[in-house]
Amino acid sequence: MNNIILIGYGYWGNNLLRNICSVFEQKNVFVHDLSSNSLSLAKKNFPKINIQTSITSKFLRENIDAAVIATPVSTHYEIAKKCLENHVNVLVEKPITTSVTQLDSLNEIALKNKLIMMSGHTFLFSGPVIKAKEVVSDKNFGEIKFIYSSRIGFGKVRDDVDVMWNLAPHDLSIISYILDSKPIKLKKNFYPILRNSIADIVTMNISFKNKSSALIVNNWINPFKERKMIIYGSKQTLVYDDCLEDKLKLYDYAISFDDKAPIYKKGKISNIIFDKHEPLLREIEHFNDCIINSNQPLTGYEHSKSIIQILEGEL
Repeated sequence: MNNIILIGYGYWGNNLLRNICSVFEQKNVFVHDLSSNSLSLAKKNFPKINIQTSITSKFLRENIDAAVIATPVSTHYEIAKKCLENHVNVLVEKPITTSVTQLDSLNEIALKNKLIMMSGHTFLFSGPVIKAKEVVSDKNFGEIKFIYSSRIGFGKVRDDVDVMWNLAPHDLSIISYILDSKPIKLKKNFYPILRNSIADIVTMNISFKNKSSALIVNNWINPFKERKMIIYGSKQTLVYDDCLEDKLKLYDYAISFDDKAPIYKKGKISNIIFDKHEPLLREIEHFNDCIINSNQPLTGYEHSKSIIQILEGEL
C-alpha cells in the first residue's frame, strides 16, 4: 500500500496519527481537517506528513489507497461513501454509521470495488480483551451465563450523540467478540438528566441466541470513573477492570445446588497476565494487513452490523 489519509484531527487524531506514522512512512501520510489550527498542530507534531485542505474525488482516486476517518459520527457515512466510491479502503472510528441501512450501503460499495471496510473497535486489539476471550473459552470456565458491563464517568458530555451512541459501542463490541452469538432480545432505558433531548444515562438488557444475557450501564455524569466488565461462567467468574493495573482477575467461585440447597465453592483468585502492547497500533497494522492480503477484518461488516442493530434498536 502506498498512501493513507487521516480525515479528522480532533481529540483522538494525535493518537491515530502517531500510530499511522509507526506503520507508514510520514511522506506517504496525508491529513485533512476543516480546522486550519488542527492541521497546523498535526504538521508541527509530524513535520514530514502532507497537509490536505480538501478531499475531492479526483484527489482520492489518484493519490490515496486507504483512509482513516475520525470525524463526528453524523459525517461518517458520507465521507466513507465518497472514499469507497473512489476506490479507497476505509477504517472508520466507532460507530461506523448511525443505521444498518447506511452500513449495508457502504458494504455494497466495498464489495463491488473489492475494498476493505473496517470499524475502529480498538478494544478488540487490546491484550486484556484478547486474553479474556481465551480464558472464558476454556472448558474450566464453563458456560457464559451473564455479562455485566459498566462504562461510567464524569464527561465528556456531547451534543451530537447521546451517551449510548458514544460509549456503548465499546461494551457491545467486546461482548459480541466474547460471546460470538446473535442478540435476540433487547430492552433499553434512557435517562436524560441535563437536557430533555439527550440521554445521559442508558441501561441495556440483551439476550443472546446461546442463552447468555448481558446488562450494560453507560453514564457520563457520574462523579467517578469505572470501566468494568464481569463475565459470569457456570464454573468461574472473570473480572476485567480497565481502571486497574491488574486488569484481569479470575475467581474460581461457583454456586451449585444439591436438593435445592446452595453449595458455595470459593477457590483461589488469580491475576491473569496479558500482553501489554498498544491496541491502536495493532488495529492500524491489522487494517494494513487486510488491505495487502485481501483478508476480512476482525471488525468488518458483520461485527459492525451486530453493534449498529442494537444501538438502532432493530433486532
